[in-house]
Amino acid sequence: MVSRYRRHHMMLRHMSALLVIPLALTGVGYALFSQELTLDTSAIKPSYTTAQGLRVTYNRTVSPVSTVYLHQFNPITITNNGVSPVSAWTLVVTLPTGFTNRTCTNVTCTIAGTTLTMKNTGTNGTINPGQSVSFSMQFRSALTRYTLQNVNLSGIVVPTYQTMSGLTVSYTKGARTKSGQYFRWTHTFTVTNNTGQTINAWRIIGTPWNSATERVGTMDATVSYTTSTTQLTITRNAQLLNGASFVFAGRLESKNQNWALTTYPIQGSL
Repeated sequence: MVSRYRRHHMMLRHMSALLVIPLALTGVGYALFSQELTLDTSAIKPSYTTAQGLRVTYNRTVSPVSTVYLHQFNPITITNNGVSPVSAWTLVVTLPTGFTNRTCTNVTCTIAGTTLTMKNTGTNGTINPGQSVSFSMQFRSALTRYTLQNVNLSGIVVPTYQTMSGLTVSYTKGARTKSGQYFRWTHTFTVTNNTGQTINAWRIIGTPWNSATERVGTMDATVSYTTSTTQLTITRNAQLLNGASFVFAGRLESKNQNWALTTYPIQGSL
């Protein structure tokens, strides 16, 4: 009886071992198969959009090179979906820790840690509405799959100015003082946006202006200005939300004590 029981028990243990082996092999096989699935040799196109109407897309391929993987982003394409041209652009991304052999083509690249900054060259900075530019970048990494992180795309918009209903400007003139030949007044301007939409830039064109008798003494650093022989132009390239106002001041000077801006229309750009 004991001998028969022992033989029966040993047979059960042997059968259990046979059942475990295929399960273990199946587990190892699945792990290997899963690793192979992470090799991405097809192109994908994630995209990102910015306030300037710029959009970036890229094709990515990954292939094994020695003991690491070559990540190729070719092409990276920036498209201007906005209504105004851009004169320059910058694309910032984060690369994986431990990357090596990073190279760029047709773009100016600088690296700080894992932050890669890509800027236009001298020949591909301008992107008109509906047009695009392309370039490429690659690096090596132990990772088999990596999507660019912390993507930040920005551009310098060349505004297209137009007269817009609801975009207005007014100014108040301070007390007159004098320094040498010039009479001086502080002008406080208020720009108000009631157009129903966000304005991305605006400009004020002031006359009468005679470069022989008028000049800008000081101007608020939040705006920029230019003068010609016949007009003063004040510009701000920053968003002004619908319903908002922007106030700034500057000191304008003239050799004529009765001088005043009598015409100062404002134009906006979306």
